[in-house]
Amino acid sequence: MYIDSHAHLTSEQLFSSIDALLERAQAAGVKHIVNICTDAITLQRGLEVHQRYPWVHNAASTTPHDVDKEGAELFDIMAQAARKGQLVAVGETGLDYYYSHSQPETQKVFLRRYLQLALETNLPVVIHCREAF
Repeated sequence: MYIDSHAHLTSEQLFSSIDALLERAQAAGVKHIVNICTDAITLQRGLEVHQRYPWVHNAASTTPHDVDKEGAELFDIMAQAARKGQLVAVGETGLDYYYSHSQPETQKVFLRRYLQLALETNLPVVIHCREAF
């Protein structure tokens, strides 16, 4: 039995062939997939996929790259899904200083917010950390 603990199935690149992709995964012995949702669209798609394929589970948060431009508007959407029991984890959240897409201080603010959400909802956290140790 295999478990894919980090997939982006509902990304623009993969979502158009989701059914075929999941059929291949099942044929290969994959029993569970944790789909990482990073915005409102991928979360909505993830929730719909979970309805059709209950063995595909969702984790969600704003990535460190996107917190400057989307963090404030997306946090409440991700938090609502966590509070409704629609997620199996919070993430991927963390710090990424390799690229300069979002300010380090903003990344820290949202990392703390998502960690607090994980504590509140008793969910594990999927961490993204790159060049930020």
